[in-house]
Amino acid sequence: MIWFALALLFVSLLMSAFFSGSETGFYRASRARLVMNAIKGKRADRLALMMTNQPALIVATVLIGNNIANYLVSLSIVLGVGSLFDDRNQVAELVAPLLMTPFLFVYGESLPKAMFFRAPNRLLRAVAPLLAVITLLLLPASLVLWGMSRGLEWFLGQAPERVRQTLGRREMEKVLEESQEIGLLHPAQRLISQNFFLIASQPARSLAIPPSRIATVAAGKPAGAFVEAARKQPHGVALVRAPDSDQVIGYVRIADLLVLQDRQQPVKEWRQMMEIAPDESAGEALMQMQARRQMVARIEGADPQSTRYLLRQRLVKPLWGEPTDPASKVQTEPVATRL
Repeated sequence: MIWFALALLFVSLLMSAFFSGSETGFYRASRARLVMNAIKGKRADRLALMMTNQPALIVATVLIGNNIANYLVSLSIVLGVGSLFDDRNQVAELVAPLLMTPFLFVYGESLPKAMFFRAPNRLLRAVAPLLAVITLLLLPASLVLWGMSRGLEWFLGQAPERVRQTLGRREMEKVLEESQEIGLLHPAQRLISQNFFLIASQPARSLAIPPSRIATVAAGKPAGAFVEAARKQPHGVALVRAPDSDQVIGYVRIADLLVLQDRQQPVKEWRQMMEIAPDESAGEALMQMQARRQMVARIEGADPQSTRYLLRQRLVKPLWGEPTDPASKVQTEPVATRL
């Protein structure tokens, strides 16, 4: 019986170390590195990334596993004391757990947590297959805890997606900081990257402005009229509308008109305007405009009056400083001239 108790104690100690270390590795692992390794085709990283995308289920599995390990530890101590001493020896039953507590704390909790804390990605990749198997075995019980967790989130009104975005942004900021410390990024590059991630998730429509805030000139008007209209607004572009209607058919860059020797010649050529989906993010919109070398994009609304125009400079400017609320600036911009 004593050998069975020792074997059970050893197995339960390994289980406690496994679940305690996995929990630390799960919270400590860098998702950015997991994603990059998963893109390279590493199966262990793909599996680890898949599990980190289901935090509630994995946490439930770890909690259940830790409780099973603690129960087996208690059972092994009881069996060991019963085989060595008289079953009625209550003193031994009280002293044995006290003597084993420091040993269990060091090797079942503290040491594995310290190891996973120092090398979370490497150790999480190593234990990911076994953790996935255990998750499947404990799935019935884990689903109960997972359901309770989702119900509590719904009752309290907490959005786990927003929490993941916040954690992901903090993790990315840490990666950028480490990259600067080892010389991979210049401070200016780090500033641009951090600001890009701050504005990338914002809806592009929140940074767009109505056509009344942009100089609008009828097609066929002389170039000087476009330049004069653009003096009262700092966007560096002017919208071109159809001569016989208010429909905007394109835009011109003021820099292209300033180099003309004869500004009395009518403007007969203009740039076509790209379309941006109303639900497009600011980061995706900026990348599309950069790829197509567009300075202005149209965001259609439910009706013509709700159409907005997205200027590339309004997306680029926040990258060089602290992003500000574009809505607070709209009212301070001068009303554009219409000719």
